[in-house]
Amino acid sequence: MKKVWLLSRDGVDRNVGRGTLTGRNTDRMKNSEILLLNSLDGFLREKPIAQQKLMSQEWEELLQLAYGHKVIPMVYDTLGDSGMVEQIPFKYAGLWKSNAVQEVIIQVQKSRLFIDFYSQLRQAGVSCLVLKGIILRSLYRKPDSRPSGDEDLLLKREDYPVFQEVCRKYQFRMIPESESRSEVAYFNRETGLKLEVHFELFSSQSDSYGDLNEPFEDASKHCMEVMIQGQRLLTLDAMEHFLYLVLHSFKHFIHSGFGIRQICDIIVFAERYGQSFDWDYLNHTTKRYHADVFMMNILDIGRQYLSFSYKKAGIPKELTEIYAGRIDTAELLEDIFSAGIYGSSSQTRLHSSLITLNAVAASKKSVKVKGGLGRTLFPRRKDLESAYPYLRENRFLLPIAWTQRMYCYMRELLFHNKGKKNSAFDSVFLGNHRVELLRKYGIIR
Repeated sequence: MKKVWLLSRDGVDRNVGRGTLTGRNTDRMKNSEILLLNSLDGFLREKPIAQQKLMSQEWEELLQLAYGHKVIPMVYDTLGDSGMVEQIPFKYAGLWKSNAVQEVIIQVQKSRLFIDFYSQLRQAGVSCLVLKGIILRSLYRKPDSRPSGDEDLLLKREDYPVFQEVCRKYQFRMIPESESRSEVAYFNRETGLKLEVHFELFSSQSDSYGDLNEPFEDASKHCMEVMIQGQRLLTLDAMEHFLYLVLHSFKHFIHSGFGIRQICDIIVFAERYGQSFDWDYLNHTTKRYHADVFMMNILDIGRQYLSFSYKKAGIPKELTEIYAGRIDTAELLEDIFSAGIYGSSSQTRLHSSLITLNAVAASKKSVKVKGGLGRTLFPRRKDLESAYPYLRENRFLLPIAWTQRMYCYMRELLFHNKGKKNSAFDSVFLGNHRVELLRKYGIIR
């Protein structure tokens, strides 16, 4: 099915240099951001929202936000239930509806194929764990309105040959540039279903977050089964899965950011399973990786804007009182709005990750942070392997990769960057800004 593309992005990071939100209100949020949160709250709680008047430009901003965070069907669903679709300007109305409907149809097709594929894996003796994706969607009242970019699987290396055979049967093809020590991706062209196959939950090669694998070393020994569309799926134990959701968002936060959909996933999961969680263990474990303040601020965003219930999730009052003085969601929420899904809203933001990752790695080693323009232009080889796969087998080609990056930066700066924040200098500016954000939430010292 042909993909309908939305309004083109100009790559400008609109929040660089923008003032931060203040207090626990929406006074300094854009109307489009307020309506995005209200719409997601309405979708999660199955309730209509109050009518809100937007100008044409604000509808365009909302469209871009919903697209960038991959929540168009969720937002459109609420707008329809609330009678606000009639307000959408004519030039955007068809685009809204076609994308919302098409994303749901595509997701239905992907889900069916995945269920059938996973059933064949189990019959072939492969007991891989399903992560996020369809597990999370099943917790929503309209599962296929919460789209997934891919389905994640945790696979034992010894099962990989059999996994490949089943992939061939279902016409999945490996994406060559995706292959690394910790994961590989497969793609089905007919449905668009992408599989992210993980041999470990986090890349152990990363100096910034490789240690996040430690809490999951025995994950396969106490997994659980869930029934979805008539198929039993193996997945992480509920508390471990919640911890993984938090740490996965944490990993993306120290990279280049994460989106509002991840907040929705975390609070929906917590409300479904949180009563059985050992919150003291979760607090202790996240604190070990300097992610405890981050976790509590994520949950507080849910409480403030998405009707998340601490009581329903079983979060003890004592825990919230411990962190009361460290809850300040304004800048975190602003970063989320700007980031888009997994921090991919602009090349500026993606390139800035070299600075934040370096800062986290340096903090873990208690050494002086080295970053800035030099690290952005001349990253380490392992920081470039995903973008330049030839470096995995040919380390001596690192200067070639540096040259390619510098050429791209200079081309942007000289020919394509007039009035746009998308150069190496802007990446440094944003990277340094986000380093301070990491410091604010206790991730680095």
